[in-house]
Amino acid sequence: MLDCVTIKSNISTALGKRFECIPLSHSLVINTPFTYPNLDSIQVFIETLPNGELVISDKGETLRYLASFLIDAEDTPHKMNLLKSVTSSYGTDFKEGIFYKYSNENRFSDDILNMANTILRISDLQLAQRVKKPRNDFYAQVEELIKEIVPVKEEIERRTALEGKSGKKYHATYFVKKENTIIEPLAHPFQAVDWTKIASVFQEFYDLKNKAEMNYSLYAILDDEENDWPEEPKILLTDVSKILLWSRRKQWKDKILKKAA
Repeated sequence: MLDCVTIKSNISTALGKRFECIPLSHSLVINTPFTYPNLDSIQVFIETLPNGELVISDKGETLRYLASFLIDAEDTPHKMNLLKSVTSSYGTDFKEGIFYKYSNENRFSDDILNMANTILRISDLQLAQRVKKPRNDFYAQVEELIKEIVPVKEEIERRTALEGKSGKKYHATYFVKKENTIIEPLAHPFQAVDWTKIASVFQEFYDLKNKAEMNYSLYAILDDEENDWPEEPKILLTDVSKILLWSRRKQWKDKILKKAA
C-alpha cells in the first residue's frame, strides 16, 4: 500500500517541497500549493485499491466548493461541455460529482498535477466574469522583445507542440529552436483564479524538464511592472524554470536570452 513516506520521497524530488502528504484513515491527502479562488488550499486524495491500483480524486470537494457559492457545474450544456473539455485535456474522469483518475506508483506525480489542474479549471466557474483583466499589451511587448533578441524569424516558433517525458504534448507560447529555449509569458495574477495558468505552466515545464535528453532551457517571464507578484507562485515556478521579471528586462535580455540567437 502506498504511504506518505513513499509519496514524500517521490514528490519532493519530482514536484518540490511545497506538495505535502498527510495520512488519513482510509486515504492519503496531498496539500498542493494551488488554491481555489477564495484562497483555500486545493487538496488531492489518493486511495489504494485491493489490487494495488491507485485512485487519485478530489473526493467531490470541487463541486462542493462551487455549491457553496450557489454554482451548479452541471446545470447548462455549456458547463457540461466545459467538464468534458477539462477532463479530456487532463486525462481525468468524472462521475457522481467526483473527479478521479486511476494511477500507479510510476506516474502518480504526473497524475497529481493533472488532477490539480482539473480542479483549478473547474473552480474557475466561480470567476467567470472578471472585473479586472491582465494587460493585453504585455504579450505583444514580450513578442517584440523576443524578435529583437532573435532576429532570425525562422528560429522562433509559436504554439509549437513539444512532447514531455509523460508523452503529453504541450503547445509552447514561444520556442527558440536553436537552443531548445521555451518561453512562457505570465500576466500578473490580479485574481486567485490565475493559479490556473500558473499551474499549467508549472506542469508543462516540469514534464519538459524531465525529458532530460532534450536539454530544454525554460523561462517564465512575469509581468511585474504595475504590481509585484506574490512569493508563492514565483517560488513554485523557480523549481522548474528560470524566472525573468519584465520590469528588469534591460538587465537580462542581452545576458540571458541572447545566447539563443
